[in-house]
Amino acid sequence: MMHFSRKEKQDMGLKFVMDLIRTGSPYGKEHKGKLTFYGKDKEEALQRELERTRDLRDRLPSLRESAEELFLLLHELRDIRNTVLAVEEGLVLSELDLFEIKYFLKRMHRIEEVRSFLLSQELKMERLDVLADLLDPAGTGLNTFYIYDEYDEELRVIRRNKKEIEKMIRSLRTPEEKNELLVMRRKIVAKEEVREYEVRRKLSDQLKPYARILLRNMDIIGELDFLLAKAVLSEKFVTTLPVVGDLPSIHMVEGYHPYFAELLKGRGREFVPVSLEVRRGSTVITGANMGGKSISLKTLFLNVVLVQLGILPFASKMETPVLGSMHLLSVDRENPDQGLSSFGGEVVKITEVMEGMNEMPSLLVLDEPARGTNPVEGMAIVGGLLNFFRDRQHFLLVATHYDIKSLTGIHRYQVRGLREVNLDDHISQEKEDRQKQVAYLSDLMDYTLEKWDGTPIVGDAVKIGEFLGFQEDLTAEIKKLLE
Repeated sequence: MMHFSRKEKQDMGLKFVMDLIRTGSPYGKEHKGKLTFYGKDKEEALQRELERTRDLRDRLPSLRESAEELFLLLHELRDIRNTVLAVEEGLVLSELDLFEIKYFLKRMHRIEEVRSFLLSQELKMERLDVLADLLDPAGTGLNTFYIYDEYDEELRVIRRNKKEIEKMIRSLRTPEEKNELLVMRRKIVAKEEVREYEVRRKLSDQLKPYARILLRNMDIIGELDFLLAKAVLSEKFVTTLPVVGDLPSIHMVEGYHPYFAELLKGRGREFVPVSLEVRRGSTVITGANMGGKSISLKTLFLNVVLVQLGILPFASKMETPVLGSMHLLSVDRENPDQGLSSFGGEVVKITEVMEGMNEMPSLLVLDEPARGTNPVEGMAIVGGLLNFFRDRQHFLLVATHYDIKSLTGIHRYQVRGLREVNLDDHISQEKEDRQKQVAYLSDLMDYTLEKWDGTPIVGDAVKIGEFLGFQEDLTAEIKKLLE
């Protein structure tokens, strides 16, 4: 069973997306909190869930009023699961408990009516009109609840007597005159409480056979709530119904990452959609450290994870197999408690991942691996990883700035970077402006990924150095070493 820590969810952007999926009821919130990945044996269920989300997304524009009513009804629900469990255990409910069940039933039935407009036979709940009638014996249709006289004839007589005594008490003026009647009233109230308890006990017993149905309907409401929230989110972005199956590659066209898009928007910039195909074996992305490789990795990884969770991916096209496990290593793995270096922590994590891989294909995404060791060994480690996974059924995606052009059988991408930009047109000689130039580079950078055949490409590092103020003779020395 795959599981991501809170930190991993935050790092990949999954927490951000889950926060955007805004459920209305406590049952929807619970369903979202228990969300798990679909395994290989649930591939058909995964496809149905994705199609169901797509279908509801597409129907929302024509059913906006029903969707909005459903959303309001879901927000009106309170969590009464413990109350229903108490019924199942044979406990006697309080008057407040009975009110909450009546209130829930009224909303549940209306939710079922609205659901039928949105989903036809999907997520159909079992109506419990018998319980609605039980808790509203007078047929008032009101949301309120009371231990009605209709429940018990003896209770009706007791209350009538109490009312007559209270009327007599109000007509008397002196305490002495009232005392005897007050004593009588207390005795009648005690009898009333006994009869009301009996009524509540009988009602609790009558509710008990329906407890499982109520709990099952709560689960359906949670699933419906989450489905609606997914569809609403999917409508706000470009999302697609992915192809899921035994596929040779993970293919994403114009992938989008909501978190980074929001971050860039705050800086006055736009997110560049990512198109990338990761085939079984090894795929590598090379380019300058400012080239957006990390964002590309996380965009692919997030959307693959979303598909495995039954959530439509943020892309114009997406294809992925059902995966046995998914791992993203992009943060500092240093563990001070164990005295491990950043590189050591990375090695431990990669080892754990590889030991956990089985016959099902897995996705392993590494962002600048081995950057915490010396360049010679770092390049060898990255090359070794790429060669190791080259002919395996798993999917390895690596972003690196190391030179791996000598490797064969590796699928390669290159960040376009600054190749099409003449930086001479943008260089400023003013020192005060150079700090601004660092930020300006991001606007000039082309983050598009291109398939690379391994032919030599002049990198961006020297260009960036020149742009930010390297002297000509220093640049000349650097270029000599590159020849």
